[in-house]
Amino acid sequence: MTIPPFLIGAALVFWGWQSGNLVAGIALGIVLEAPRYLKFRLDLGAVEHSRIADLSTIGFVALTVLLAANRGISRGILEAFIWAPAALAPVMLAQLLAAAASVLKSDPARLELRAGKVVSQEKSLSFREVMRLYFADTEGEIVGRGFFKVPRNIEVPLGYPSPFWEIGFGAAEVEVDETTGVVKILKYVSLTDAGKMIHPLQCHGQDEGAAVFGLGLTLFEDLIYQDGQLVNPNLVDYRLPRFGDLPGSFRTHVAEEGGGHNFIILRADEAKNYYVQFAASRGETTVRAEAVSNLYLEPAHMLSPRRSKALLALGWNPPTPGQSPNFYRDWEVRDEQTRREMARLAIRTLVEIYGLKPTEAVGLKLHLQRSEAA
Repeated sequence: MTIPPFLIGAALVFWGWQSGNLVAGIALGIVLEAPRYLKFRLDLGAVEHSRIADLSTIGFVALTVLLAANRGISRGILEAFIWAPAALAPVMLAQLLAAAASVLKSDPARLELRAGKVVSQEKSLSFREVMRLYFADTEGEIVGRGFFKVPRNIEVPLGYPSPFWEIGFGAAEVEVDETTGVVKILKYVSLTDAGKMIHPLQCHGQDEGAAVFGLGLTLFEDLIYQDGQLVNPNLVDYRLPRFGDLPGSFRTHVAEEGGGHNFIILRADEAKNYYVQFAASRGETTVRAEAVSNLYLEPAHMLSPRRSKALLALGWNPPTPGQSPNFYRDWEVRDEQTRREMARLAIRTLVEIYGLKPTEAVGLKLHLQRSEAA
């Protein structure tokens, strides 16, 4: 930030006027404003800045002790702070002299950015070199400000697509009171592929918080309007999820950078080995779905010809050498509709073919192969 001319000088003169030290304020103002009009410059590095800062600090502490000894502790400390601008003036002067020396001595309008460097005619410096030369060895900060607003789309929830997304899913086991209709979540598990995690604990916390937000929006939260007026505008009437609403089993799993080959198995009956599974490779949109065939079933649990035909009627391909020993189907997963179709096919297969009852739990096994880079 460029300090306007005479601002520091005016501040010091005002300080001298208010503290009864007008002459000292004017003198300090002249000293600190003079570098704007003098060609003389000092190349001050980190060592020089540290020495000046140390001397200013020693001077300020000595002044505080002297005033406290002569005028009492409370009054002495107060007057020491009144004299702080004078005691710390050398530090301010050093910073002004260092910042006044332009790194490339060029009009900013003529500077160009090329291949990660700042270029001015025949001279070029990297961003780090510019910051090191301008801020000295301690360096400093360059702050950028900007924003991005996604375009409105009435076909997505809330009217705006998300500029950030991640691959994940959640599954819940619920209990419904047939008399009152109250829904209670007994178990919840979620999995997210977060990419590269910088802070794993915060990633898990973010997913747990997102799950609780979803729980509230699904089961409790509701804005109620009557005659155009909001009738539950406070936290007494607007129902938020409480700790007592959390499932007894609440787990979140965060994977890092997925894996080369990943699969998930949904089991209807582990003892009979009835399952539907999905497999995919990282970076690909094709998902292979399979429903277990008689090749992997014990004689007592083999599928009848009627159930095998029912699998084909649902859309599964028959077991084929060179393709899959199970009933299979390949999906190009590019949108939400396709994912919903996959979920419906899995549920219908587990219930209609493998005999899963609505009151029974679905077994779930997830395998994520760690990538070579992980």
